[in-house]
Amino acid sequence: MTNTFSTANPARPKISILQKSNHFKIILLELEKGSKLKEHKASGRAKIFVVSGTIEYRSLHEIVSLSHSDTYDIPLEEIHEVVALEPSKFLLIIG
Repeated sequence: MTNTFSTANPARPKISILQKSNHFKIILLELEKGSKLKEHKASGRAKIFVVSGTIEYRSLHEIVSLSHSDTYDIPLEEIHEVVALEPSKFLLIIG
């Protein structure tokens, strides 16, 4: 897994792989307020599911605010970043 994660403050994102198979991966990401996942792109199907807190999905096309239980399908090959507006946990479902 390529490290595409950075933060605006000293707190580092906590990343836990919850489940992994040949066809999909479920990752739990925990971000402190102001932390972000720097610009990157999804090369395959990916979905965000917010467990707690509020995050912003930012791309050249849109900025989407997501909170508890919100989901978002990440467009293929779209360069984007994710920023935590408050302490947040979300699942990244790939595959």
